[in-house]
Amino acid sequence: MFRMSSADAGFKYRGFALEGEYYWRWLDNFRGAGIEGLPFDSLFDHGFQVQTSAMVKPQMLQLYVSGSKIFGEYGNPSEWRGGMNVYPFKSQVVRWNTELIHLSRSPVGALSLPLTVGGNGPVFHTNVEINY
Repeated sequence: MFRMSSADAGFKYRGFALEGEYYWRWLDNFRGAGIEGLPFDSLFDHGFQVQTSAMVKPQMLQLYVSGSKIFGEYGNPSEWRGGMNVYPFKSQVVRWNTELIHLSRSPVGALSLPLTVGGNGPVFHTNVEINY
């Protein structure tokens, strides 16, 4: 069974934003083939994510800093990042994002993400997004 609760809040004022979230997750009552070899009957973890940003040049340049941490039975991974979003046409149609991420035992990864499961250390990432 999967249960999750979270609480979040945000604040925006004149181009400045502060957002945060805390969550609690419980996993138990596992069913299916191959679960008899699992070293646990249940899992619990909790964690947070916080981000602050500011539009330093209205409609054109946004700077941000964010971080997250998980407190779990199998480790306490974290991620911290700082970056910028550039909107060259003063709209969200085109966005250039550049960021520096620091990973400590990353719990996630995918081909579509600049992260690998278990990753440690710095990651420089940049991309251009076009929304149509």
